[in-house]
Amino acid sequence: MEAKDVYEATFGKRIEFVYPDLTQTLSLTTNECALNCAHCNRQYLKGMYTLSEIDRNARSILLSGGCDLNGRVPLKENLELIRELSSKTKLIAHTGLVKKEDIEKVAPYLVSVSYNFIGDNTTIKEVYGLKKDVNDYIESYLILKQFVKVYPHITIGIHGGKIRGEKYALSILKSLGTEAIVFNVFIPTPNTLYYDKEPPKIEETLKIIENARLDFPNTPIYLGCMRPRGIYKRVLDEQVVGIVNRIVLPASSAMKKVEELNYEIKKREECCIL
Repeated sequence: MEAKDVYEATFGKRIEFVYPDLTQTLSLTTNECALNCAHCNRQYLKGMYTLSEIDRNARSILLSGGCDLNGRVPLKENLELIRELSSKTKLIAHTGLVKKEDIEKVAPYLVSVSYNFIGDNTTIKEVYGLKKDVNDYIESYLILKQFVKVYPHITIGIHGGKIRGEKYALSILKSLGTEAIVFNVFIPTPNTLYYDKEPPKIEETLKIIENARLDFPNTPIYLGCMRPRGIYKRVLDEQVVGIVNRIVLPASSAMKKVEELNYEIKKREECCIL
């Protein structure tokens, strides 16, 4: 069976388009991060709200921010703030690596968490600059699963556009189980080490997503908000219709494809893991 046949057999002729305008992203560290990740170098923090800017009555808030030298986002250190915010809005979090003591007190205030799942030791070292390995990522994932719903994110081509570890990461998730899988795609970003790199070929990206559908026939798969714009996005978004359950900020080409396939569309206004 092809990926589209597997999708429709399980989920029917329907898809969800996500326009996360009602979720605000809060950086718990403002623009600070102890890492100099090759794909980010703090650039993505600039697009997040600070505590003084955030709307505490927003429909939902994604807690994020920079990491320490162990790849941790400081959630436990902001427990009182998190408790306060949770009384007014839904909270989700990007955790980074965790220890049990990091998450067990925070988890009761979270609806779910996003977790970057890496399947290659060289990528962990060269992209993130961490003295960690795949086993550390597995350990954190298993800890998180004890306390909260976890949505693993796999960024295809994160190693400067190279495909490294994505397939292995998926094989691990298949053995451990997952609520869903969120795919992002590497974007060459100004003021980073990888600015002059190319994103992975669209065919490579699509093949990974297609194979994931075949390997995870009953698992929701989402195309997340991070992916190259322009022609890349238009082609990819159109091609994944009938393979993924949700597309964040879909291109018009995806809308057209959905109409051609006569799919039912549901629109969502918050982060794709809600």
